[in-house]
Amino acid sequence: MKNKLAPKLRMFRNGDREVNAYRSELNPSVCVKTEQLASLPTLRQSQQRSAPPRAADATSQPRLPIEQASSEVLTSVFVEMLPGQSARDVGARSVQGELGLMELTLDRLREVEQQEHVIRVETGERIVYDQPLVGDLPEHPQPDRERDVAHGQQHGYGVNCLIGIIDVGGFDFAHTDFVVDGKTRFLSIWDQGGTTRPGGVPYGSLITAEHMNQAIAKRTTYHLPATELERQSQMVIGSHATHVASIAAGNAGVCRKADIAAVLLSLPSTDYERRRSFYDSTRIADAVSHLLAIAETQKKPISINISLGTNGHAHDASSALCRWVDHALASPGRCICVAAGNAGQDQPRTPEDIAFVAGRIHAEGRIPATELSTDLEWIVIGDGTADLSENELEIWYAPQDRFAVQVRPPRSEWLRTVQPGQFVENLKLPSNTFLSIYNELYDPSNGCNRISVYLSPHLKPPIVGVQGEPGSCD
Repeated sequence: MKNKLAPKLRMFRNGDREVNAYRSELNPSVCVKTEQLASLPTLRQSQQRSAPPRAADATSQPRLPIEQASSEVLTSVFVEMLPGQSARDVGARSVQGELGLMELTLDRLREVEQQEHVIRVETGERIVYDQPLVGDLPEHPQPDRERDVAHGQQHGYGVNCLIGIIDVGGFDFAHTDFVVDGKTRFLSIWDQGGTTRPGGVPYGSLITAEHMNQAIAKRTTYHLPATELERQSQMVIGSHATHVASIAAGNAGVCRKADIAAVLLSLPSTDYERRRSFYDSTRIADAVSHLLAIAETQKKPISINISLGTNGHAHDASSALCRWVDHALASPGRCICVAAGNAGQDQPRTPEDIAFVAGRIHAEGRIPATELSTDLEWIVIGDGTADLSENELEIWYAPQDRFAVQVRPPRSEWLRTVQPGQFVENLKLPSNTFLSIYNELYDPSNGCNRISVYLSPHLKPPIVGVQGEPGSCD
């Protein structure tokens, strides 16, 4: 049977419970559900307490995966079905076309994979959000006020429309830019990380206009901001979510006559929160479906803004999230705008600045003829002291071609060649970094070939980060 699990899921399934507990700090598609695993020391705590393990032998043959699936670790996935089949048949909580969203324990992955009508199971992509840099504003031409007024009058400033905002940082629903006659123009806020208003949503809290208006009315009585009386899981000053909502639909914004519905994505700030949470693109898919359902109930056209990005997959609209959105847009009266350029800075701000390297997330190469090769340099940087993240490299190429792949770790020789259709999983390098390579033909999402290379830290105490000196991928 063809393996229907995406490479990352195979790594998850073949890791033991402790490794996956630590992986849940690193990967937004993994979380733990037992208190025993949730309360393990964090990666950095474990790293500080332990001496480095003995170096491994990189010349040995890569070991084959060992099934160690766990019922204590959950993963959030997209499940793709054959045309005409519904993912609800395999337990999906939400469906768009042939795609479904599921949260599975790792020991259930094999069960879903063996379903006859399942084509592919893959994780969501990491959500990328970069804080804007503060600096001098570039010069812009003066706005054409007459043109803007004429345009606003033409489209009625969004009257009888719904603006959906999916964002981070919290929504200041009581800001003067959203309040008219003492009431907020927000219909609701789905706080995906909330705990105060459960019910009406698959997880998190649903804060309604009634809740928000009660908080606005009582803020003078209690001498507290309305956002303190009706709290969200995240509420930072000058939040990105409030900023974007103001531009799109504030009282002086583009669609100042429209109603607003919002979804607050939860981006956990602590290691323990990350271990217990999902915060990948499956959450964006849930948010889109939620906002479209509100538009259906309100019987209004909707425009959704998503000022967040993902950097993975083939960038050809074949990812599960892209196809989820495309299917949702098949009905009239719907529009979705997604941010571009969330890869981060790509130039240093100061001579000592090395964080810009993390923004250079795309590379390319061309092989002009058979029997030739090209090198891609892979810079591992972490936080400048130890890289405790899982690093990933994807190479997508045309289905008629065949590429073999080799990796050369720092201060080492080239490792053995991985041919098309082969894989190496969890090869322990001398630095105690783990290397996995999957060289796959005809990925079900778009028919292209895909090489996936992963560098993982040593995820069992003693914790050791990914080796950071230059190496290469050929």
